[in-house]
Amino acid sequence: MPAIFIISLAIVVAVILGLQLLPGVPRRRAAARVSGVGIVVSLAGVAGLGLHCAAMFNRPLLEAIPGAEIVVRQISELSMVSILWYVVPSLLLLIGLRRQRPAVMAVLAVLLVVVGVTMFDDGPLALHLASIFAFVVVLSAVLALFLLPPWDRGRASRV
Repeated sequence: MPAIFIISLAIVVAVILGLQLLPGVPRRRAAARVSGVGIVVSLAGVAGLGLHCAAMFNRPLLEAIPGAEIVVRQISELSMVSILWYVVPSLLLLIGLRRQRPAVMAVLAVLLVVVGVTMFDDGPLALHLASIFAFVVVLSAVLALFLLPPWDRGRASRV
């Protein structure tokens, strides 16, 4: 993964997450509360997706961890096992955020499918990286603009 990609993505995500510092963000009537379990499940999903990405783009980092070479090999072979290593965390993320509005969930699901298809279809790397960028930006926006944590006692609209 090119350094400019990582730096650009980190800057965009930081700016989006920084929006939470503005008054009235997230807007309570558009936001949905996430439960403690939802946070844990979502974090497990994000960690799994991060593992998949690291195994594909930064193998030496993971291979330095004892026992991780088996997982890295399974993921990097782009076999059915690799697909499972992608689909399971994707589903965990969606399950964890399940209280979001249907349109938000649909956008996240479509972007996860696009990332998966561009990963496994032998298409151009640039298209896959663009889909990853789009997914991470949208996920960051959902977290910053549409998610109320369980400790925020204000009222949020629920779908």
